[in-house]
Amino acid sequence: MSCSCDKIFSHPNKLLEDHLRNVAQTSRNWINNLRLNFDVDKEVIADISCIIGLAHDLGKSTNSFQVYLHTTDEEKRQILKNRKETRHSPLGAFCGYYLIQEYLKINDIEISYAKFLPIAGVLTILRHHGDLNTLVSETSKYKADDMAEYLKDVDAASFDKMLAGILNLVPCLIHCNYSWFEKKIESFDRNLREIRTFARGVGKRQDLYYFFITALLYSCLVDADKSDASELKIDFRQNHIPGDLVDKYKRIIGHDKPSNELNRLRYEIYQVSTDITRAIEEGKHILSINVPTGTGKTLNALSAALKIKDFLYNKDGTNRSIIYALPFTSIIDQNFQVFWEVFKEVNDKEPGNDILLKHHYLADAFYKFTDYNDEYLEYSPLESQFIIEGWNSSIIVTTFVQLFHSLITNRNSASKKIHRIVNSIIIMDEVQAIPHKYWQLLRQICNYMALSMDTYFIFVTATLPLIFPKDEIYELVANKEFYYEKLNRIVLETYTNDIIGIDDFKEIIIQEAISNKEKDILVVMNTIKSAQIMYQELLNNLGTEENTFIYLSSHVVPFERKKRIDKIKEKQGKRKIVVSTQLIEAGVDIDLDIVFRDLGPLDSINQVAGRCNRNQGEGKKGVVKIYYVKRSNKPDSSFIYDGTLLDATRKTIANFSNKECIEEKDFFKLSSDYYQRLSQGIISTTESQTVLEAVYSLNYAKIGEFKLIEESYEKIDVFVEINEKAKEVWKKFLALKEIEDKWKRKEEFYRFKNEFQQYIISVQNNPRLLYPFASSIVGGIIHIDLDIVDFYYKREGKGDIGFVTEGDSIAIW
Repeated sequence: MSCSCDKIFSHPNKLLEDHLRNVAQTSRNWINNLRLNFDVDKEVIADISCIIGLAHDLGKSTNSFQVYLHTTDEEKRQILKNRKETRHSPLGAFCGYYLIQEYLKINDIEISYAKFLPIAGVLTILRHHGDLNTLVSETSKYKADDMAEYLKDVDAASFDKMLAGILNLVPCLIHCNYSWFEKKIESFDRNLREIRTFARGVGKRQDLYYFFITALLYSCLVDADKSDASELKIDFRQNHIPGDLVDKYKRIIGHDKPSNELNRLRYEIYQVSTDITRAIEEGKHILSINVPTGTGKTLNALSAALKIKDFLYNKDGTNRSIIYALPFTSIIDQNFQVFWEVFKEVNDKEPGNDILLKHHYLADAFYKFTDYNDEYLEYSPLESQFIIEGWNSSIIVTTFVQLFHSLITNRNSASKKIHRIVNSIIIMDEVQAIPHKYWQLLRQICNYMALSMDTYFIFVTATLPLIFPKDEIYELVANKEFYYEKLNRIVLETYTNDIIGIDDFKEIIIQEAISNKEKDILVVMNTIKSAQIMYQELLNNLGTEENTFIYLSSHVVPFERKKRIDKIKEKQGKRKIVVSTQLIEAGVDIDLDIVFRDLGPLDSINQVAGRCNRNQGEGKKGVVKIYYVKRSNKPDSSFIYDGTLLDATRKTIANFSNKECIEEKDFFKLSSDYYQRLSQGIISTTESQTVLEAVYSLNYAKIGEFKLIEESYEKIDVFVEINEKAKEVWKKFLALKEIEDKWKRKEEFYRFKNEFQQYIISVQNNPRLLYPFASSIVGGIIHIDLDIVDFYYKREGKGDIGFVTEGDSIAIW
């Protein structure tokens, strides 16, 4: 390498040539390891990814950037950073555009889909340090004169020597040099107009290819660039996990020899759910496990996914990751622990994070595993956060929000994991929790990823929504009606023809509790305010001498919330009376005798029914009672649910053989009637279509507004000092401001991030509803000091209802 070339750096102490080669090779390798079914050959896409990697930082060759890079005075550095001539992505995008065009021309690749690849290169390179933006907006910022100025600031000899050292990765481009790029300036303005013309019309094509090919190329570039720039050596290779792992676990704990009728049924469902051979041989990519609650769906889904992973590994050598997504963080820890125990029990050692990884905002920011030399490795908190956010693991347990916001996004940090989602096996547990308005969006995205990106989906639920027509989804449990009819654990009593006040509802529950003193009771309300009122009323009227009262909502800090769920699960002790919001519905493994629920959509009712007599106690039957409750002038349910869903629920119940009492064996028919009613035009597709139009049009500004879960009100975070431990955590948070270096500050925060989040709640940001806080607000977070905590937050043993607001709040969960 020549001396002049040695002087061109991408980062302090890193040569630009080395960085470009590393990013290009890494990007190409990632694409080559994927199975893709685009109209453009995978080898071409891999080469394009390599070219984007080679070009993305060529703008750092300018003298202006090199001066900025080596300036040590921070004040001067910031001034230089903000100057137009220091920006490196425009020249990189310019070079990438013409290198890709040249590659396509030389290789006679004229397919229409390939003609978009130079445009995708422009967009990914321009925004590789920021979030994706619309093509028209981005390309309107630059002209041919700008590129001429950038090139004038480059030393031609050094530039050519560097190009010679990197373009051998794509030999057909070895002739492209400084003077070659200079000539391209003449056509640049015309080409920009062509790009903008294409961008304005791309939405009319109604084709997801343009979005997903851009997302894939962008993901590879961003992840490879950040990994190399950080010099983080990640020794992660996809692990092969035997397909019979869960089978072995079940034999170890004796589930293969069930002792009662319910467990025999569960084991039979397990065997049927995990028989994936025919589905895969027939090329099915979208599967379902639709069986009653409490029959072991979590392990069934994991086992089915592992068997698919193993089958495909033996068939074509692909080693796929498994992404297990859930609706709420409240059940991630529970299901993650189940998976962890499977690995621990079968392998007699704890699984490292390279095998099993948890990713949500409350998860630990530490990544650790044993490498191939059996040496224990643990990364620093900052390194760990980077690795975790990239989903470097064989099995990732995460939320629907994390998954959807990684696929449908313009965000740089979220996009970097897309190349790891491609080809994966995605389990969506409790899929009925996906908002109905996004069913069409989910269907379109899944079908495209299955067809073009060889991605598998397993939808798991007791109440399978009609998201897909029957010819688009393969049911692993084909005779599911048989299993529903076999169960008779509960009856559903419905009192939804007439609306009652919350005081009347309270009296009904009190009388039930007095009449059934040995029965555990669960009450589920639709808003936090109603749940708080109900809890306090029941506590005042029934007392704690014979009862254990437990309250749950998102206004209880996670530290206490987990303890309360564990308390509900305890088998011994006094009779339990639990009051909760819908937080408790999906997947929380609890078992109570009588459930009262304010009216909600039927899928929510089915979910709460799954918390009742879950394990079919000997000689007893659970009861779920549904009432239509109002607290003020209107039903609580109307604050949070679409009226069409509530109307469909009431009509379905009313039309179900005119029964007030519905047995569990009839639940399948009840749910089928409900979803059939919804599929007949009741559910609007407007929201799905709006997002799809943005995706088709590459309208990244609009895509960036997508939220899977819409909040009906603005939120603010509150840190609650509920104990001395929380007080110490807050002190550590305040001490961060003394650390001047932002990366060291961030690293230090990640060391206690999980602890910090255990005392955070999000509440409605409405001054009219909040008490006049006496504590401080730091970094946009309200802080409630331990000395005054009881004025704002009712702790366990001191009211128990968590954060309290003045006035009337429509907060839910």
